[in-house]
Amino acid sequence: MLADAIADIPLADLRPSDLKLFQGRLRERPSQYTGKPLSEKTVQCVISGSLRALIRDARVDDHLQRDPFLGLEWKTWDIPPAQPLDTQEWQQVEAWFKGRTFQRKLVWKEHPAFHAYVFFLRWHGARPSEAAALTWDHVNLRKAWPTSGRPTPTAPSASRRRAPPSAQSNCTPRC
Repeated sequence: MLADAIADIPLADLRPSDLKLFQGRLRERPSQYTGKPLSEKTVQCVISGSLRALIRDARVDDHLQRDPFLGLEWKTWDIPPAQPLDTQEWQQVEAWFKGRTFQRKLVWKEHPAFHAYVFFLRWHGARPSEAAALTWDHVNLRKAWPTSGRPTPTAPSASRRRAPPSAQSNCTPRC
């Protein structure tokens, strides 16, 4: 079990040394997919995700007097460079989506919106989460530029990023 290092400790008694022990055990734990130790980013996400929110709420409600995250240090990790798809790979992705049928309410139908979605991701450089979050308020029809709304937790530097329409664009939006 992941939380074996801290599972039996009452929340009010949780200390920074307990979180350091938990952090160390997570770093040693092998990934079920690769068999290698978990990456530092995964360890940080496990501890800083739900556990940090639980601790914050406990401190707000006065169940915990001290911050067990004090003194917890993280190793730095190298962010691998982006590996964009080449033209042939994009053509394969587009071909897979174009004319594909999908089941909705037990009926198989073509869904051309998926092809447009993939096209948008390719030519505007948006992440899937950014594209899915767009609303009509984020689209400037005069300039034909989408603008992302708020910064996402995964990409704070990409907030308010503007992507010009592609010169190679041959797709007209269906309204």
